[in-house]
Amino acid sequence: AGAPEATHGPDPGKDGRGAPAGPRRPSSQRPRPPPRRRRRGTMGGCMGKHDETSKAIDADMANAAEEEQMRVKLLLLGAGDSGKSTIFKQMRIIYGIGFDEEARVDFRKCVRGNALEAIQILIAACIERGVADDIRQQEALQRVKELNHKDVLSGADLSVSSADDIAELWHDAVVQDVWLNHRPGELEMSKDFLDRVQEIVLDSYLPSQSDVLHTRVRTTGIIQQEYNIDDVRFVLFDVGGQKSERKKWIHVFDEVSAVIFVAALSDFDQSLLENEDLNRTVEAITIFDEVCNSRWFVHTAILLFLNKSDLFREKIRRVNIADVPEFNDYSGTPYSYDEGVQYFLEKFKECNRVRTRQLFHHVTCATDTSNVEFVFNAAREVILNRNLWDNGFLA
Repeated sequence: AGAPEATHGPDPGKDGRGAPAGPRRPSSQRPRPPPRRRRRGTMGGCMGKHDETSKAIDADMANAAEEEQMRVKLLLLGAGDSGKSTIFKQMRIIYGIGFDEEARVDFRKCVRGNALEAIQILIAACIERGVADDIRQQEALQRVKELNHKDVLSGADLSVSSADDIAELWHDAVVQDVWLNHRPGELEMSKDFLDRVQEIVLDSYLPSQSDVLHTRVRTTGIIQQEYNIDDVRFVLFDVGGQKSERKKWIHVFDEVSAVIFVAALSDFDQSLLENEDLNRTVEAITIFDEVCNSRWFVHTAILLFLNKSDLFREKIRRVNIADVPEFNDYSGTPYSYDEGVQYFLEKFKECNRVRTRQLFHHVTCATDTSNVEFVFNAAREVILNRNLWDNGFLA
């Protein structure tokens, strides 16, 4: 007999692990695995809630997008000292919260700082013209020269004795002659502060709304205000006008509804603060040309505000436009207000090389609240119609 055959797999007499098999239980006594719990409706419920949430989010986003479309965004542009920030303040007075007593108290330092800066600029003009030694109050002149108007603008006190010095200098015949015939343009808003300098330094002094409008504070960066006018939301942006500030304009405001460009009519015989060799009106025209023909504003409505009409009317009586080298091509009637306005309007209109754009213009006096309100109401219709057109509500 040969060797027994080799077997593969467990011995039938043993369990599956090769261990001796025990007695088999009846099937009724065998342990059963615990029943599986069914999650009834879980996936369907989650998906249903997710769909509802998603639809709500979509609806909110659609509503927000529609509201954003209907917001009218206005950008105020212009060279420094054009008066655009005064228009910005006027909008707050006409359509916003105005300037209450607490807000006006904050403007004390601006009024006092503007008065000190104005007299110091006049002193510098007297020195430049070689007439400073003819001023009678030489001791007052030296004391005022040593003061720092920036400290006053930041909140430092301007003493009563300093105000007395300023008043004496302001009423000096030499200073008055420089003021009347050779004053720098940035002083045009400060006359009233100099007239009342001994009043504005008192603790009891509260700037009026007119004082607030006449203050000069350089705009840096971007300032934004929002108004609801006849159930339409307007957002107004003011940005710095000096060259160092202009880089902040273009890339931020490519979706504005309209650009309001402010240019000072009375600047035609004045130079820039930052560059005495550059005429202010020439600079304003250059900036306007850049704005008009920028690819960012090709489809944007542009409104030109020829501002400071009151100062222009006063100046044109004594300064002939043709006597200014930059504008010696003026051939209109000398000392004519109307022909002067038309001359400068044409200079700005020539900048617009976008044939499909209609240029809107207004002559304004930014310190006159009723004038600004009238002009803006006229401009608002143009802006709203353009906004409705752009958003498909007008065919």
